Amino acid sequence: MLRGYLLIIILGMFTSCDTQIFLEAKNTEKIVYNFHDSSVPPQYHRSFEITVTKTSANIIVDSYGDTLATASKELAEGEFEEFVSVINDAKLTNSKPKNDLACSGSTAESLKIYTDKLLLNTYLDHCKNNEFPSSSGQIRIVVDKMKLFFPDLDELLK
Repeated sequence: MLRGYLLIIILGMFTSCDTQIFLEAKNTEKIVYNFHDSSVPPQYHRSFEITVTKTSANIIVDSYGDTLATASKELAEGEFEEFVSVINDAKLTNSKPKNDLACSGSTAESLKIYTDKLLLNTYLDHCKNNEFPSSSGQIRIVVDKMKLFFPDLDELLK
């Protein structure tokens, strides 16, 4: 009996409660990444949002709500499907980052994936953590791929 309980505890330690999401390109509406800059004077503040849909990638750069730059890129045939494959390979889950340290003024990031509903919604406040937890999957790979849709990103952020 004791061995049974011990086995259950050990299995629980190595089993994730977070279910990996799997996307099909035809059912995926959009993927949205937001970077929220820290509290700095407006001339230095640069937040941005990248949205990828079946047909395009769009970016809006702002400073405290004032739009500074926008850009759009039409996706080639198969490009969205390839991007969805990158997302699936990243093994994303709905695991939530834990931020024990409350603060204001730091940078933050979020990634949202929409099908006919909000399928994934993860947020990271850089107060204490600089990376999404490994239990969330490889979110950074997805974010980096989204940024690659805009090779002139550094220029847009000026």
